[in-house]
Amino acid sequence: YDNINAYGPETVTVEGFIPGKYIVYVRHFGGHRFVDRRTNLDPMVSTSQAAVTYYTGQSAQRFEVGKHGYLEREDWMLLSVDGATGQVKLCTPVLCPRPSSAV
Repeated sequence: YDNINAYGPETVTVEGFIPGKYIVYVRHFGGHRFVDRRTNLDPMVSTSQAAVTYYTGQSAQRFEVGKHGYLEREDWMLLSVDGATGQVKLCTPVLCPRPSSAV
């Protein structure tokens, strides 16, 4: 669900992964217009206090912007999920490169 009329929360539900690599990231839609050329970051993302809670059948993990994953331009690259095992890893630029289709 994409809540475009307010500040969230937004919910994404995946019922059953198939084998493969899934990347969980947050994008400030339209944020490419606000990227600071000195830092290569969208300050609206880096100062947003955004949080993501990742739920599984057994637990919940909370992640906060600026503390987990990494920021690049208007994207907060957060998690890599192995669809075969369910293993979750925090994104790094090597593990989760920013999508090539990104502006």
